[in-house]
Amino acid sequence: MMKKLAVVAAVCLLLLLVFALGTAEGKSPEAIGISRPQADRPMAKSTVSLAADAQANELELSYDTGPSLYSPDDDIPNAEWATRFTPPQTCSLAFIQLVTYKEATPYSGPLEILIYADDGTGVPGALIAGPFGITGSGDVTYQQITFPTPINVGASDFHVAVKIISSSSPHPTFDEDGGTLRTSYRQAGYAWSEVENLDMVVHAFVRLYGADVTPPVILHIPHSIAFAGNGSVPVTAKISDQSGIFNSTLHYSVNNGPWTLVPLSFSANTYTGNIPAQISGAIVRYYLKAMDNSAAHNIGMLPEEGSADPFVYTVQPGQELMYDDGLPEVFYIESDVYDGNAFGVVFTPTSFPSIVSYIRVLVDDTASFVLAVQGLNNDLSPGEVISGPFVVSADPYSGWAEVYIPEGDRPMIESGHFYVVLYWFPASPDFPGVATDESSSANRSVWFDNAFGWNVFEGGNWIMRAGVQSTTGISELGTSSTPRDWALSQNTPNPFNPSTSIRFSLPRGAQVTLDVHNILGQRVRQLHSGYLESGEYAIEWDGRDDQDRTVSTGVYFYTLHAGDIIETRKMLLLK
Repeated sequence: MMKKLAVVAAVCLLLLLVFALGTAEGKSPEAIGISRPQADRPMAKSTVSLAADAQANELELSYDTGPSLYSPDDDIPNAEWATRFTPPQTCSLAFIQLVTYKEATPYSGPLEILIYADDGTGVPGALIAGPFGITGSGDVTYQQITFPTPINVGASDFHVAVKIISSSSPHPTFDEDGGTLRTSYRQAGYAWSEVENLDMVVHAFVRLYGADVTPPVILHIPHSIAFAGNGSVPVTAKISDQSGIFNSTLHYSVNNGPWTLVPLSFSANTYTGNIPAQISGAIVRYYLKAMDNSAAHNIGMLPEEGSADPFVYTVQPGQELMYDDGLPEVFYIESDVYDGNAFGVVFTPTSFPSIVSYIRVLVDDTASFVLAVQGLNNDLSPGEVISGPFVVSADPYSGWAEVYIPEGDRPMIESGHFYVVLYWFPASPDFPGVATDESSSANRSVWFDNAFGWNVFEGGNWIMRAGVQSTTGISELGTSSTPRDWALSQNTPNPFNPSTSIRFSLPRGAQVTLDVHNILGQRVRQLHSGYLESGEYAIEWDGRDDQDRTVSTGVYFYTLHAGDIIETRKMLLLK
């Protein structure tokens, strides 16, 4: 019987948050499958440090998504688990990384590693090398096992097998995301059989022979939505290739227009490019392309069809509040036992009042869960529900679970902060895992169970976001009839110092943006982005930019986008 890896991690640190929640000793949220019952065994990250030459020369092959299960009932002496690997070309196997688990001390124990050829049906056949006796760590860390000399495995499928030696052997570990039909199992005296619905956690590092014919690998979480108020949209990716990367580019198209190429910049193992800000309602298509340093200059694209089947996102009015970089290092749950399990992030709008129109979270499974918008209690923990709850599940490709809040249920935030809170269902307290950006911590992510209450998570930021639409400075003018025409009036006073009023008329309801640009066409301030009913409106501009800095004397332009209408007028700021 498969059993889930469950753990309690280290004591929470003192809170550095600008708001104060209580701490809970001896407990923190669980990284999926990387936790143990013993609180004195430190949590491990799913990473390994390689020598510089190894990073350059070894290609990693893997098919699992990290440790989550183990199978003590099946791990009898001489039983074997194996994973099938498919190399891109002729190669040798230099080393492997293996994750094992054992319930009690001593955690380590004896195992054997065997390398098999494929029998032509997807299960192990003839023995290529081994057995190699090792001591499995049993501590749910990635253990590197280097072979005395690289093993020639050719260009065909091969299998890495882990053999149980005795009752003191640690257990192999497995993911549980549906499986790739690459894991096999046999007991002594029995034939191999494929295992469905899971993959053993073992990675193979191979050295390729001859010319590099493998294109770069591009990893990227696609955008499904963007917000006019956030300006340019950063596109980040991890790009790797055994020969190194010669160049990498971002290609985007707006409203089915021509494709524009943007070279990607590289920093801290991440490639980044920016798609310029677009008005609300724009439809943006994009894809990524990379060429390696090999003589063949192999080209990889994501999506693989490039411009024929690109990623697509729409630009929404307002601004998205976020405190993460969009690149998850690990997925967390509160616990695999239900006790009111919940995660939350506290958000602070940049202007007031603001209307919450959209919420989303990045997860690793399509299991259903609940999202809600909540206020704050006096102790600054999540308070009463002010919108929702909404039952949601993630898009199976992007991993984003999204809620477009119905207009009648959109809460207005007059001041301060609000929470987006994720609740697990009692029947599935460990599905899905919530993506976590561990590269920084904004001290805004919190976790909850009934035993410990609300506590701040300092190990990173849950990748949860909220879309807001500001109503700052806008007022509806009292009129007795609906305007007949779209109209954007000249600002008054003009010239002005320090502020001016801009009036416009809407004969019917529409998505409206009102932006101020300088003479170079650069946006200085977004005065409004969101839906407005028909009527006449006035909005004040105080001569400050989006960063609340006072702008200099000069000519500025203000542009109204309302439905299909675009109008622009000029104004002069004198000091």
